[in-house]
Amino acid sequence: MERILALAADARTPRAERLAILDVVAPAVGGQGGGGGGGGGNAGAATLELAAAPAALIALAESPDTALSARAQRAQAVVSWPGKPRPAGPVVRPLTAEEQVRFAAGQQQYTVTCAACHQASGEGIPGLARTLVGSRWVLGNPAQLIRIGLHGKEGEMLMPPVGGALSDEQLAAVLTYIRRSWGNVASPVSPTEVREVRGATFGRSRPWTEGELARVSR
Repeated sequence: MERILALAADARTPRAERLAILDVVAPAVGGQGGGGGGGGGNAGAATLELAAAPAALIALAESPDTALSARAQRAQAVVSWPGKPRPAGPVVRPLTAEEQVRFAAGQQQYTVTCAACHQASGEGIPGLARTLVGSRWVLGNPAQLIRIGLHGKEGEMLMPPVGGALSDEQLAAVLTYIRRSWGNVASPVSPTEVREVRGATFGRSRPWTEGELARVSR
């Protein structure tokens, strides 16, 4: 198993083979092999015991290639080794009453606007829509996520600018919903945040690249 994981982590191995190996080691939730940046699947105890820490696999989990990174993170979740750190549970601030109302509205908006591609489970459709479960874009800086919602995102799969047709309140609601669903734990999004980003990016007509988003701070 250590040799197999090393092969998956080796940059000289063809990318398709690396993805396939990692999917066998740790399939995604629901058996779907794909996903955004985050370990959305395989919650539970590790099932494979290694003699030492898989350094190459750990490094692969930080890869800029989000598909490889997500799979490497899932693989780490199902292997164990001496001295493996135990993950600390996230501290979650409860939603206020106003945010709870926004979350509920976001669930309804998600069903109408997003679920056809990203699915009710948030897991997406391989080759069409990325998973939202554990995605680094969903859980990261809300200013980045708002930009993706408003204008879309380029990458392995194109995210269309579906949020551009929504009001500030509607977009804040659906983003709050996806940041607090399916085990995701992130701060809610307010209409004020959406309004500020919309104003700062007024006139943009093309999707964001990952490089551009990486430089966004607010």
